[in-house]
Amino acid sequence: MPALDLWPWLEELEIKTKKGKRVKLRRDDPLAWAQREFVAEVERQYNAGLPVRIIVLKGRQVGISTVTEAILFLWAFLHPGSYNLVLSMEKEDSKYLFSMAKRYWTHGPFGDLFELKYDTKEEMVWDAPLDSTMRVATASKEEVGRGMTIAGCHCSEVARFGDTADTIIPGLENAIPDEFGTIWVHESTAKGVGGYFHDEWMKATDPEGGKSDFVPMFFPWFWHDDYEIWSPDLLLKFEDLEVDGEFGDEVGVVRFLLGEGVQPDRVMAKMTWRRRKIRNAPAGLDGFHEEYPCTPEEAFLSTGSNVFAIEPLRECYRPHVGSSRGYIYNDGRGIAFWETDAGHLTVYKKPGRRQKYAVGTDPTKTIEGDPCAIQVLNRATMEQVAVWHGHAVPARIGEISLGLAYWYNNALLNTEVQGGGHDVMAVWRQAGYNHIWTDRRPDKAKYSAQLLGWKTTYDTKQWLIATLQGFFSRRELKLHHGATYYELTQYTALEDGTYGPARRSGHDDCVMALGIALMTAWTEWATLDMNEVMGVSTDPPDIGAHRIVVENAGRVMDHIPGTMPQYPEVPVYALAGEIEDWL
Repeated sequence: MPALDLWPWLEELEIKTKKGKRVKLRRDDPLAWAQREFVAEVERQYNAGLPVRIIVLKGRQVGISTVTEAILFLWAFLHPGSYNLVLSMEKEDSKYLFSMAKRYWTHGPFGDLFELKYDTKEEMVWDAPLDSTMRVATASKEEVGRGMTIAGCHCSEVARFGDTADTIIPGLENAIPDEFGTIWVHESTAKGVGGYFHDEWMKATDPEGGKSDFVPMFFPWFWHDDYEIWSPDLLLKFEDLEVDGEFGDEVGVVRFLLGEGVQPDRVMAKMTWRRRKIRNAPAGLDGFHEEYPCTPEEAFLSTGSNVFAIEPLRECYRPHVGSSRGYIYNDGRGIAFWETDAGHLTVYKKPGRRQKYAVGTDPTKTIEGDPCAIQVLNRATMEQVAVWHGHAVPARIGEISLGLAYWYNNALLNTEVQGGGHDVMAVWRQAGYNHIWTDRRPDKAKYSAQLLGWKTTYDTKQWLIATLQGFFSRRELKLHHGATYYELTQYTALEDGTYGPARRSGHDDCVMALGIALMTAWTEWATLDMNEVMGVSTDPPDIGAHRIVVENAGRVMDHIPGTMPQYPEVPVYALAGEIEDWL
């Protein structure tokens, strides 16, 4: 087994302090607390015979970039013939990082043992017998890493890569072998929700595990000794702390720091530093949370352009432990649910006898590109009770959503009529389903604008988004579906004045289906008999909405065309390349 011990080598390398003084790295330096933890994790993975994969979320200037650069420099000597790459978004940042490697070489212990073959502003190539390379590049070049075999890679401030990460990272995945002797480190402060870094962090920290190869490490600001102010004239007193003001809940932060084990006599010095930093930060408290978080959740608290405020959104989201995954089918007696991991329907609560529901659908014209989503809401409680999420042609989406409507007590159905919605509507009309939402807005003439389904225009989308915002701000929506929650967190106001995913490769199908389901339930609130819903009525349950759009009551489905009757465990709509739920 390997027995890598990095600190004896790291302590031979020189760094430059903030005051411009050259000193050697030291493991016993009080400011090296984060570096010690990071190095220990590198050694743990390496000595276990694993490829080293680490993703770091951190406060600013806790020393992770410095020690990562030092380890990558050592990698060139630990693994002769290796190619080691440093990536940063900005050219000046790349130069700064590479200047560290230059200093490690110039003032380090290897100059008398090896010779450089090439030495440029962007690359050091050592001569035989070492034959290793260390190169720096900017993440703005999408071809970076292509055609290479990379042993070591340090991606610095990954959250700032933006949409470029969606093209660069796949190239690096092909260039970095998934084998012992390789190291790949993502490190960054946060830059809001959405984007590759946020996605990868969420996968790496998923409690179920198995979603990412990267081990997550978080380094908050409050353990750093530099982040304290001890001046008697400036030192805050406990009675001066705010509970809810410009600097946030300072009393709550004090309680948090004490709970984390910060020494009581140092807490107020840290709070004094914190207040000064917030006061001088251009983005105020939100900017401070991003760059100096206490928790990972705090780091991703705001995007600056996020349509839905993250904190109330988080309070509305509760992953449902008792969920079931599968699909619906006709068992000869009616609609039934078949539980299987191969299905694309997640059920959080099965239909209640007296409950009424709304089903919102966001289809696409084809099975290419964006997935489709079907959301089911309890109309009385505004709780998300089921979600179908996957790829299928519009007619199939119409059949699946119709089956869900029958199962959920003849629920009120609605769909976006663009992008395949007409085909969905045709399935419902052909089946004679009698509970389809009709657009009867008060700003339209009484008889001229009664249209079936939801038509998304600039005005109606503003109405839908504003309604969602209001329900979230009042904490009146209950969410359980991970993909829906994720899409909402990265739904942003775009530069052209429209709304959409923060990432170029992102999706908003769950957001739109949820919004349509909500508008369906909210605009039809008057059709609910609350005595009946709460189970106190003596009358037979009146299932569905009081809205008849076709004369007959609809036919019972003898087959849900999303399944094969002879093989009920196999969904026909399952296609290659289907997405999986984000959580």
